[in-house]
Amino acid sequence: MPCANSLHCFTTTTEHLLEEETKMPGPIRANVTQEENTECINKLMQAGGIEGLHTELPGVMVAAQEWATDEFYPQFLHEIPPPMIQLANDIFIPNYRNIHCAKRDAPTMTTHPEWTEIPFDPSMLPPPPPAASA
Repeated sequence: MPCANSLHCFTTTTEHLLEEETKMPGPIRANVTQEENTECINKLMQAGGIEGLHTELPGVMVAAQEWATDEFYPQFLHEIPPPMIQLANDIFIPNYRNIHCAKRDAPTMTTHPEWTEIPFDPSMLPPPPPAASA
């Protein structure tokens, strides 16, 4: 059921996200090994391909930057392959802010948003690592 009072919904959501950031990381870290965490991240990255990364990674990175502790954020970035961080910083996050956030914020904007998008060409990706020999 949608919230009738948007301020209440915002407050409730903010409290919920704050609770996730303050209460959940400890129990999660205590029960998930570094290897399991890395494997999960790799599966998520492979599942959506480049289009999935273009859609999902910038929101996750921006949210982590805003909500994560100063100690956790560098650890979080360390788990993401450097080429993906570079793509996110150069293309995906600017497009996320310019397009997705502008669409989200459009109802409350006083000026017309600028829909600028940085083109992405998959040939910009580095070649995949060589297959391990058996």
